[in-house]
Amino acid sequence: MSSPNESSRGTRRTTRCLGEAHFDFKVDIPEFEGKLDPDEFLDWLQTVERVFDFKDIPDEKKVKLVALKLRRYASTWWANIMAKRAKKGKSKIRSWRKMKSKLKEKFLPSHYLQENYAKLHHLKQGSMSVEEYTREFERLLIKCD
Repeated sequence: MSSPNESSRGTRRTTRCLGEAHFDFKVDIPEFEGKLDPDEFLDWLQTVERVFDFKDIPDEKKVKLVALKLRRYASTWWANIMAKRAKKGKSKIRSWRKMKSKLKEKFLPSHYLQENYAKLHHLKQGSMSVEEYTREFERLLIKCD
């Protein structure tokens, strides 16, 4: 037999979940250490974007949230970027678009993009099934941003 408090808490939780369409599971931004692996970086960036979308994160909070998830080299790199800007009298980076651009400049080498554009441009179905070809096409599109 449950106490009145347990019962009302259960009702509140059910109401909150149904009334506000919230879910009882945790969705969080993954950490990024700054390894120079473009595929890993793009996967991380895509996940960050999906979390922002799912949680309806306002733009003004995105930079701070991502900065909290940077670890090791990525954290050091970001601290250096911010310190250099402060020394030059520039304002802090507050827009996600600007932060994302800086992250891409650092962790997504230009040759990587060029190679993937070339692969996309020269992609042929050949012996691949339609499904394999479609997946490869979509994979290359993501890599080319």
